[in-house]
Amino acid sequence: MAPALPGGAPGQQQVEVTKQVRVYERLYRLHPDEMQVRQTLQALFERTGRIDEAVKLAAIPATVGRTECIGGQAPLATSPTLNAAAEAVRIRVRARQDDVALAETAKLAAINAREGIAATLLAAQLYLDQGKADLANQMIKQATQRARSREDQQQVSFVREQQLARSGQTEELKALHEEWQKSNDPCLRLAATQREQQRMVPAPSAVAQPQSARP
Repeated sequence: MAPALPGGAPGQQQVEVTKQVRVYERLYRLHPDEMQVRQTLQALFERTGRIDEAVKLAAIPATVGRTECIGGQAPLATSPTLNAAAEAVRIRVRARQDDVALAETAKLAAINAREGIAATLLAAQLYLDQGKADLANQMIKQATQRARSREDQQQVSFVREQQLARSGQTEELKALHEEWQKSNDPCLRLAATQREQQRMVPAPSAVAQPQSARP
């Protein structure tokens, strides 16, 4: 799906979509096997009338075997048990049962002996949802110490990114992305490139409203 266009005059929209096309063309050259990038570029080609190029892109066979890194993300490998426990916490949060939600999150984190670091990182995400950044940070530190495989380290990095973004730690977030650029992990390098390209796309500018004519 192509990124949503900002509101405004047709000419302004065309400028924005042209910038998006350039960004995703560059991303595709860097990461031709990344399906999300390819699909977004295809949608942008269709939107801008470059139908032959969209058809050509769609005809390229998908690369098999890259499920560990989807769209510059490494989804948590959570079991049905963890998913059910997490959804129960979210229900408590929506019901404003804050104390119960915190207690249930702590129980979920304690499942880690069977679930590995996925339980710890899921607990970190749930603590972030509840506005408990200090508890989330404790969970991330525990997961960092226990991460051994490349997949574990990816997941820790992405949850750490969420924590920095939500707490508004802009400089620390930028430093994390710079670390990703130097990583030997292709998933993290892809994510760093995507974050950089997203920053290059200008934020939608406010459209000035015409003032009513004075009588």
